[in-house]
Amino acid sequence: MSKARVIVLSVVHQGLTKAEAAAKFNVSWRWVHTLVTRYEAGGLEALEPRSRRPRSSSAASASVDTTLTKTSSSSSTNTKPPSPTTPPAKSSAPTTSNPTRTTGATKQRSPADGRAPKLNNDPTHL
Repeated sequence: MSKARVIVLSVVHQGLTKAEAAAKFNVSWRWVHTLVTRYEAGGLEALEPRSRRPRSSSAASASVDTTLTKTSSSSSTNTKPPSPTTPPAKSSAPTTSNPTRTTGATKQRSPADGRAPKLNNDPTHL
């Protein structure tokens, strides 16, 4: 019998509180509550270990999309491969700059005596 079943049966049939069961089996109260909720929703079968595998993966989806794009573009007969002298097309995605970055003056570390930091206005100091 699994530990989850023992915990749930001790709460449901033996009358232990969730806090008492958590202390007795060295688990958190929240885990006992989760197990009891699963038991109430689906019986003892609901206590079986669940898969930890992610339901989806953005990396896998991206590779499938790339593969499909390459396959569909290579199977087309009317497309002409780009010549080696043609520069690559620029991305249409907007570029954003870091609004917190300043040019020119850079802030130096504050001295230990608590005075305000000095600004370095030398443009070559980056």
